[in-house]
This record gives sequence, structure tokens and C-alpha cells, in this order.
Amino acid sequence: GRMPGNQPRGDVVRGFYFSPYGRICRKDFWLKYVLVFIGVSIAAVLADMLLFPDVIVATDTGPVEAATNLILIWPQLALTTKRFHDRGMSGWWQILFNAVIVVGAVIAISASLQNGAVYSEVQFDPESMVPLLIGVGIFFTVLIAELVILGFLPGTKGRNKYGDDPLN
Repeated sequence: GRMPGNQPRGDVVRGFYFSPYGRICRKDFWLKYVLVFIGVSIAAVLADMLLFPDVIVATDTGPVEAATNLILIWPQLALTTKRFHDRGMSGWWQILFNAVIVVGAVIAISASLQNGAVYSEVQFDPESMVPLLIGVGIFFTVLIAELVILGFLPGTKGRNKYGDDPLN
């Protein structure tokens, strides 16, 4: 059987992008995850611009971009899980971070919609700025915290309960 934290055998791409087991270092997080996914996302938007000229890419999600976003959900979850594992944390932490980010976004969007500022040129009511700022503050604080944890803080030295040190 497989010991917990050991990556299952298989080809490198399937193991790296699709398996939530094991650990990845910061370098792989930035170069093989963040940069690759940005590149794939840009290619999807460009494909929408070429194939679907009616799609306004600044405001709409085209069909290629939508399909790409759906296809990338599992690899994003797997890679983020492995980065949390490298820090000695459960991959389930991303559920908490993402839930709080969504709550912040909902508070901010709800405050701006109640004020009508999105759809008209109505001036902001100063009282509605408080929930808007709270929502935006929650959103960005937690987003930045997750980015610092995943992208900037070093992983656990040596083996941890999720697998071998990826730097060895």
C-alpha cells in the first residue's frame, strides 16, 4: 500500500498537476503553477477573442475561458493542497481561506449593489462605505495571507507527515 503523504506512482505530469499527495516547493509553485496557469488563462482569452468576436473579454467570460477555468479547478486544488502540505498544514486550509475570501467579496459586492453605485452614477452614501471597506478589507487581507503562506514562506525542513522535503 501507499504510505500517507507519498505521491502515487505515475507519470510526472499526472503526479504533479493532478495528485493532491505529497509536497511542492515555492519554486515549483511559482514556475510550474502560477506562471503556467497565467499563460494558459491568457491563451484561453486570446482564443475567445479569435474564435468568438462577439465576446467582450473585458466584461464577459468566453466559452474557451469558461471551459479552461473548469478544467483547471482540480489541478489548482491539487497544487494548492501540496503547497499547504509543504508548510506542514492540511490541504483543507484552502477551504477556510477561500470561504473567508468569498464572504469578503459578497459583503463588498452587496454593499456596492445596495448603494446602486454599480449601475448608476449615484454618489456613495458614507454609511454604505463601511461594509464595502470591511468586505474589501477581508477579501484582500485573507487573499494576501494565503499568498504569503503559499508563495513566500518556506516549507518544513525534512520529511513531514505529508511526504519528503521537495528540496531534497
